[in-house]
Amino acid sequence: MEASLDGETYQWRFENHEGRTLIPERLAKASGLGTEIAGERTLERTRQVTGRVEADPDKLYRVTARYPGTVERVLVSVGDRVKKGQPLARVEARESLTLQTVTAPADGVITERFLNAGAATSGEPIVEIGDFSTLWLELHLFPRDLDAVSPGQAVRRADDATVLGAVDYLYPRADEDSQVTRARVVVNDPPADLRPGMLIGAQVVIEKKTVPLAVRREAIQSFRDMPVVFARFDEKYEVRMIKQGMSGADYVEVTGGLEPGTEYVTENSFLIKADVLKDGATHGH
Repeated sequence: MEASLDGETYQWRFENHEGRTLIPERLAKASGLGTEIAGERTLERTRQVTGRVEADPDKLYRVTARYPGTVERVLVSVGDRVKKGQPLARVEARESLTLQTVTAPADGVITERFLNAGAATSGEPIVEIGDFSTLWLELHLFPRDLDAVSPGQAVRRADDATVLGAVDYLYPRADEDSQVTRARVVVNDPPADLRPGMLIGAQVVIEKKTVPLAVRREAIQSFRDMPVVFARFDEKYEVRMIKQGMSGADYVEVTGGLEPGTEYVTENSFLIKADVLKDGATHGH
């Protein structure tokens, strides 16, 4: 552009629409410039929380003998996997002196063994079976989380984004000392490494929205104190100042400054910024 002032003519280029640079295809590949097409995306906002894995109390079985007597033999040990109906122990009934076989009420794992051979039993549990095909995740919510977290929201494991389930129930009372309120997530068919007693990080999806236009978060650069992305047209790269909307974990909504279907730089966009700045806003006469 040109302008005259006090009889002198000045020329300059702006880095918004006019700010551009040319990079040959071979050099772009060598520099690791990655691109994608800007378009519709589903964005999520999440809340990071911690939680403790617990056994489903309805699937913990403390197994007793039907009649009082003396344990003759316990047939299983802690850690053994058992099937429903499998013999667990033999107990000699006190009154009839008959031998009764105690069997497993469900599939599961022996988590505790309370009695050994020779012990007297009169309703005391002999073993405990845990069916861990379903687990509970008890989320720890602080007061700042309560307005954001509600039943039905999806919950992911923080370290690998595995979907664990959805918020099922918010307990009505907070712990008086810690002010933590718990929320329950029922985890069906849990990952093999998820075990009762574990503390894990979790993400609660507190908002999910499909937007007509979004770009990758790492593609956005600060340029003249404005957020920009760099549009690609063959070997030409141009600054596009954008207006941002909702922010997700990986993408940011664009509400202005970029057209859907535009190819833009997603990887190593800082190289484009450096090149444009090098050639930016010059003037002469």
